[in-house]
Amino acid sequence: MLALIIHYKGESFDPVGEIQLLISQERRDEARDMAEFFSNSHESNTEIERLNQKLRYTTPGKIKSFLWHGVIKGEVVDTYSGIGAVGSDMVVLGDMRDLGMEAWNYITDDPDFDLVLLGLSLSGLVLSASPFVHAPAAVKAMAKYLKRFPHLAKQGVVKLLASGKLSAHDASKIWELLKKTPVVFHAPLQTS
Repeated sequence: MLALIIHYKGESFDPVGEIQLLISQERRDEARDMAEFFSNSHESNTEIERLNQKLRYTTPGKIKSFLWHGVIKGEVVDTYSGIGAVGSDMVVLGDMRDLGMEAWNYITDDPDFDLVLLGLSLSGLVLSASPFVHAPAAVKAMAKYLKRFPHLAKQGVVKLLASGKLSAHDASKIWELLKKTPVVFHAPLQTS
């Protein structure tokens, strides 16, 4: 790829500018590879050496990238964050993170909202919790909700509730329905 860029740009190719462009696009691995390549070539200069030093990973930098960008934020900006993101996506933590982020994006009308990712995260959590959840009871509870309050389902009750626009009348209806709905977990229902 680098050979093609150099070929088409010819003499106007600026390796420092290309490295800085890759850094600004959060493509750290590619920027590091390019800086390493030009550091070992006859094109090397002090600015390329400085960028190469800046892009080298330290142990705390690897840990930060793995944990902060990968596990916590789910972003892939380099190899270590990619390993963290993929690793966390394999366990419940990644599903909870993605579900929370997508729910927030939905509530705030963020253009980055991804319904497919929301569905996959929700299905991952449901499948992870399946030994603890009685699925027919959960489906029955949802059917009761949708049958009883169809106007809220069309308006998005979660959106209304989070924005604080749920009326007191509707909130009391939901509370009454929740009191009548059996617990969906396998734990015995305790009444007093």
